[in-house]
Amino acid sequence: MDGGAYDIDYGNTKNSVIDNYAHDTQGYCVAVFGAGFVTRQSLVRGNLCINNGRSSRMAKYQGAIFLLSWNDGSIDGLTVENNTVYWSPFENSPALVNQATIKAGTAAFRNNTIYSTSPWIVDSNTSLSLEQNRYSYYGGGSAKWRYGTKEFGNLEELENGPKQEIGSRFVQQPLQEWREGGELPAGVTQLPLTTKMHDVWRLESVLPVSIDVRGMINDAALRQLVILKSLGQQYRPQGLKVTVRLISPDAQIFQSEAFRNAVIDLDLDGITVLQSSGTSHEHTTLSTPGGNITGQWDGFVGPVSLGLALRRAMGEPVYAQMGVNAHE
Repeated sequence: MDGGAYDIDYGNTKNSVIDNYAHDTQGYCVAVFGAGFVTRQSLVRGNLCINNGRSSRMAKYQGAIFLLSWNDGSIDGLTVENNTVYWSPFENSPALVNQATIKAGTAAFRNNTIYSTSPWIVDSNTSLSLEQNRYSYYGGGSAKWRYGTKEFGNLEELENGPKQEIGSRFVQQPLQEWREGGELPAGVTQLPLTTKMHDVWRLESVLPVSIDVRGMINDAALRQLVILKSLGQQYRPQGLKVTVRLISPDAQIFQSEAFRNAVIDLDLDGITVLQSSGTSHEHTTLSTPGGNITGQWDGFVGPVSLGLALRRAMGEPVYAQMGVNAHE
């Protein structure tokens, strides 16, 4: 019903939403709620928000970052920092919406980056401290921030009046400069609208693997497999081929029933799974249809980095086609 991706719900204590990729939702990217109880010590850090607020009604009510309390609930202790938001609602709607009752001096919105096609950037009551943020508005006219009961047309007015947005920056660009997800990666000239049969992007990962005493694949390999599986499902219809090479110095592991069962449980349908004996460090590459490596990561690569790389390279996932093979 909320239409959003992630939320810290009312009554939670020491809950964190960190390093997630939240995209293509009807409503918010991340929300923090207080209702009937006090929500304490919340942290929203390092998340990537793209193409949220697809519902015009929800975009105006929630924004991409949504803080709300009701039924005498409140928030005590909240940090929203180092998040990146690409905000392109269909109507003029704010990227940050704060309508929560928050204990004075306990909440900060800082070091965040917002790219927006909407001139309305922030709509917040005075319970939230704003500082050291980076705003880019793509469009004509003037941007605006609503803080408390007043509207402000630039950061200087916020600094001189309510003493907010100290150290923040703002730039305005023509709308035609807008590109969701930022600049294209090397070897890519434009975002593809359709793919031809030979247009196969390749996402390939080498993962050292072991089986623990419970018969489960080790956590380090598992967390990477979960991300590869999700992105593979999203982009398979557009020509993404995901290959995973599982590697272990113990060749017998691949013959064990525990290993076979663990792989079956992961349901890696659509992913090519290879097995090799030996040693190697964990690494992942993304290659264009022409064979150029456009992304390369050593060690674990999370949903923020990998999701943004695929977004830049292949555009928006075609969700109506999830679960089918390319060109079906």
